[in-house]
Amino acid sequence: MDGNRSSIGSPDSSKPSDLPVGDELAQAQPAGDDTDDDIYVYASLLYDPALVHSPENTKASFNRPCPFYLLEHQWTRLGVANWSKSHSPNSHGSPSHFLHGLMCAVRAYQRSHRDLSQSICLRVRVHSHCSGKITTHITIPAPRPALSAMFPQTFGVPAYLPKTEWTIVLDTQPTEVAESTMYKTSDRSPYARARASAAVSEPWRLKREVLLYNTDGEMLDATSSTPYFFRNGRWVVPTSASGGLQGTTRRWALEHGVAHEGVVTKDSLKIGEFVCLSNGFWGFFYARLVAQDPRLIPPTEDECRRIEMLMRGTSSNVGW
Repeated sequence: MDGNRSSIGSPDSSKPSDLPVGDELAQAQPAGDDTDDDIYVYASLLYDPALVHSPENTKASFNRPCPFYLLEHQWTRLGVANWSKSHSPNSHGSPSHFLHGLMCAVRAYQRSHRDLSQSICLRVRVHSHCSGKITTHITIPAPRPALSAMFPQTFGVPAYLPKTEWTIVLDTQPTEVAESTMYKTSDRSPYARARASAAVSEPWRLKREVLLYNTDGEMLDATSSTPYFFRNGRWVVPTSASGGLQGTTRRWALEHGVAHEGVVTKDSLKIGEFVCLSNGFWGFFYARLVAQDPRLIPPTEDECRRIEMLMRGTSSNVGW
């Protein structure tokens, strides 16, 4: 990270460069399609060639310059999720094997899309199936976030935060804690139901998120990001015991002391307060808590299913 960058920023236009991939790295399946119905866990990674110039990303990527955001955190989290599903701990390979497979997928995508600049950011999803199959799925995200948004030294103080286009609402009902809330699995139904209830099919297009809470009234997660709440003079992320996803940016924030674990109850929320959000594509950003639209009607099962398909990327419109 540039030493002068200390707060959450906006899209950046840093010049990229290629990362050489050594011949000694094991060959991995570069791409594929999910043609069966077996359960999978997955990792969603941002490919941004500009990241090879980021010392902070190098530290979080096995101390090697890397174009994937928080590669080491992604590899570790995918391994933990695989163990929970009784996978082989090495079903996605060693770090070298994992990186090489990702680079193969990116290069294959670039060869088949020669009209696109090789400096463009890509969204890479790695699906690790119970059957042992690993597939990759690549799409183009919106413009790259600034490095300051990906590696903030502080989240700041709410009274001095800049205006934000993002809003966030509280879910209309509690979410039962399950494996699908603790790990990224092919079952996205809890998140799809929450989005459908708030009429937020695509958060990134609408710039709107939804907060989930568990049956004890504790904040759990958001549908596409990790939420942080300003409590008692510091930023607090829901404790792992609450049952939410232990995301890569969450881990980075805790390791660097910009956030701390704690229990945050839904009754402590106040309309108008700022919530910090983070995920593996956009780093860290803010949203303002607003009330649910009282005119919304409960979603149908078909609407929930449609949104879940968007989230799984099994529709022509790729969603989160």
